Amino acid sequence: MEVHATAMLTIIEKILFILLALGSFYYGGIKFYSVYRAIARGKPDERFDNLPGRIQRAIWLVLTQQTVFKKRPIVSLLHAFIFYGFVFYFLVNLVDVLEGFFAIHARGGAWNLFNLAADIFTASVLIGIIGLLIRRFLTQPRDFEFPANVPVQPEVRAGIFRDSTLVAGFIIFHVGCRLLFRATQLALEGGDAYQPVSSAFSAAFAGLAPGGQELLNHFFWWGALGSILLFIPYFPRSKHIHIFLAPVKLALKKDKPGALQPMDFEKEEVFGAVKLEDFTWPRLLDSYSCIMCNRCQDVCPATNTGKALSPAAILINERYELNKILPGFSAGQESPRPLLDFALNAEAAWACTTCNACIEVCPVGNEQMLHIIDVRREVQPHGAGRQSLWHGSRGTACLGKRFAVCGADVGTKSRAGNSLLGRLRGGLRSARAKDRAQHGDDLECRRYGLGGDRQGRKVHRRYRAAHRQ
Repeated sequence: MEVHATAMLTIIEKILFILLALGSFYYGGIKFYSVYRAIARGKPDERFDNLPGRIQRAIWLVLTQQTVFKKRPIVSLLHAFIFYGFVFYFLVNLVDVLEGFFAIHARGGAWNLFNLAADIFTASVLIGIIGLLIRRFLTQPRDFEFPANVPVQPEVRAGIFRDSTLVAGFIIFHVGCRLLFRATQLALEGGDAYQPVSSAFSAAFAGLAPGGQELLNHFFWWGALGSILLFIPYFPRSKHIHIFLAPVKLALKKDKPGALQPMDFEKEEVFGAVKLEDFTWPRLLDSYSCIMCNRCQDVCPATNTGKALSPAAILINERYELNKILPGFSAGQESPRPLLDFALNAEAAWACTTCNACIEVCPVGNEQMLHIIDVRREVQPHGAGRQSLWHGSRGTACLGKRFAVCGADVGTKSRAGNSLLGRLRGGLRSARAKDRAQHGDDLECRRYGLGGDRQGRKVHRRYRAAHRQ
């Protein structure tokens, strides 16, 4: 480590940086704590067994990015460029702060390997973010669109665009300033073979007077580190809070994804979810850890057959609702609207085939299907949505697990398709009538997520009798 006689920053700059850091961590900490309290409003769900093993699994999944590479390999590669760059940038930013505050200089000797890695990762982040920007704003694939019939809050579409633009701008400014900070430093001191990218950019500043190079060097240092401090309070509101919460979600995911949590009919007053606070806490964590990539929408059979269901839209709607009510909700106030008013509608709730595809494809381990099941569990016992049960599922790729009738979209206009649709409808009506006549309680128990055994039927009969009174 090379030691200089004086530190890079002046006393005034050091004081300003410390004040900015304190303000950033204070306001950012308040907002992160509000998010924690909002998630903690959810009902209990045991996810802390074998915690060391869960943490180890999450670290492995995050570092290998294997859940991201399940789909969209090119996009996943660009994301990996940014991800690995920012993992290393935690160390890069720390070293830059030390350079600014203390009389040290990270160059030569043992620093050569660090500088080479920092230079390469700087380039990789910029390549990755520019590639993703070209994809979002120029090629504009349908990945970012929601079908017209899918319920989406009015502010969602504009909000996602604005959020993505702000974050992309921050990444380019932060990493670009760090690159130019090194470039102006090399213009003052001479090139470095271990910093090839920064050395190439240093040629742009070679003709400036030393005073101008020094001034720009300080400006770019502040741009690189000051931008982080300004951005921290925005993180909890941005979708990029998944940087912190996605590893948590991966650590606390179920061993059997999609498995339903049993209901206690003796103790519970709400059997599913009417409002946000009726969810278990992992459901609320889903909304915050969602990266809004819409991969779950891509694989959803209901979405792909024209139904008003998008698993991604449900979580995003919940997230935007939480953003709006966060101060009061985190303090314990009741949420103002039922889920069916903003997250999804009855058609979407009954369009889900519970195939688990959304859960399996999600790169952060979210459980979108369980949000829908929770809404169904509460809606069905009270009679709401009964008429939409058949209409919501009509024409889907699978008419129901109970009948194992899966295949092409039954909404085809061909004669063969119409004949098939007629037979399926008739068979479905006949099967339902037979079930009601012979196994009424057992059928209803399965609808509510109960077992079809004697105890399940007994609980259901007691519950149904109570609602008739």
